[in-house]
Amino acid sequence: MGTRALRTREHLLNTARQTFLKQGYDATSIDSIAEAAGSRARLSIPISRRRASCCAKWAVRASRPASRS
Repeated sequence: MGTRALRTREHLLNTARQTFLKQGYDATSIDSIAEAAGSRARLSIPISRRRASCCAKWAVRASRPASRS
C-alpha cells in the first residue's frame, strides 16, 4: 500500500471513529463517514452487521486514553 493510500485509510478510520462516537452506532452509515471525511464519492463497502458492531466497539475503545498499569 502506497503512502497516499495509507494516509487515506488512516483519515477514514479516524473519521469513522469520530462519527461513531458523535452519532452512535445505529445512526452511523458508511455514507455518513464518507461525507464527514470529505469524500465526493459514495462508498460501497459490503459489511456484515457483526463486523460493523466490532468496528464500532473498536472505535469507542480506541478513543479512550490508555490505562496505566
